[in-house]
Amino acid sequence: MALLMAVLVVTALLFGAAAIVSLSTATIGIGFIGIACLCAILARMAQASLHHDSLMKSLREKTSGGRIAEPATKPGSTTSSKSTRPVPWWS
Repeated sequence: MALLMAVLVVTALLFGAAAIVSLSTATIGIGFIGIACLCAILARMAQASLHHDSLMKSLREKTSGGRIAEPATKPGSTTSSKSTRPVPWWS
C-alpha cells in the first residue's frame, strides 16, 4: 500500500511539473490553482496517513496480542469466534 501511494505521489509530482512547463501566459493563473490543489491533496494524504498510523498504534496498545477485533461470525453459527475467516454479512 505504501509503495502504491509513493508511486502515485511521484506520478502526480511529475505531471505537476509537466503542467508548469506547458503553461502559457494566458493559463498561468489556472496553473497556479492546479498546483495549489495538487499540494492540498498531497498534504491531506500525508495527514490521513499519520492519523491512521497513530490510531492503529493506539488500538493495538489497547488490545492484547496486537489484534484489533475478533472476526465476525454469523448469528447462530456453530463456528468458534477464533475462526480466521470472517463470515460475510450477505450470507
